[in-house]
Amino acid sequence: MPLTPLPDAPYTMSATKTARAAGFTLIELLIVITIIGLLAAALVPNILGTKAAANAFADSTNLTRQFEWLTHYKRNVGHVPTEGGHKFLLDIWVKKVCEHSEESFDRFFTPGAREEDPHYIELRKKVQNKENPWPDLNAVTSADTHYAGRSKDHLRGMESENEAWIANDNEGGWCLQDGTINIIYGGKNIRSLSIQQLTERFQWVGLEEVFPTWGPQSPHPDLKKLDK
Repeated sequence: MPLTPLPDAPYTMSATKTARAAGFTLIELLIVITIIGLLAAALVPNILGTKAAANAFADSTNLTRQFEWLTHYKRNVGHVPTEGGHKFLLDIWVKKVCEHSEESFDRFFTPGAREEDPHYIELRKKVQNKENPWPDLNAVTSADTHYAGRSKDHLRGMESENEAWIANDNEGGWCLQDGTINIIYGGKNIRSLSIQQLTERFQWVGLEEVFPTWGPQSPHPDLKKLDK
């Protein structure tokens, strides 16, 4: 007896169901991708804002530590460093007031900006290899720190709580990408200026132009007493 061929209908129905299933899966995939895109658009600015805030906070911690080192320097040497600007800060390292560790080294550079700084990366390798990146104060440059220190012409009268000691130097670009500027004063007080405050107080143009944080060219009267 010849075999009866299987009817085509069930096969056709199965193929149709498979096609429909595949179609629904593709649609669902597109929906998921769309939802992910919408979530990313909503969350990424918040994540970036949180990261910027974290960098600004870590930066203020650096300033506090530098202030403590300078206070220790004055207590042991009898006066603050006699050089201004970056040498005012790096004399801490040269005089071995701070431990020559990677953690101490990092305190001289702004979180967030330092990871993009080739000079920082190069010097940090020396520290990791137990080499001294700053053995001599005469050999350091303003590229060796992301902070502006008290200028040599204004070393007197620093004890006042209204006298600026250190701030982000913004040399070559914003140290903190959201435009925040941290300043530490004689009373160990840290004052943070946002880009909004800079635009309102000093009629600054915004992030497209870097705010000077040291020397006579700075619009901020307290920062005029700092040097890079």
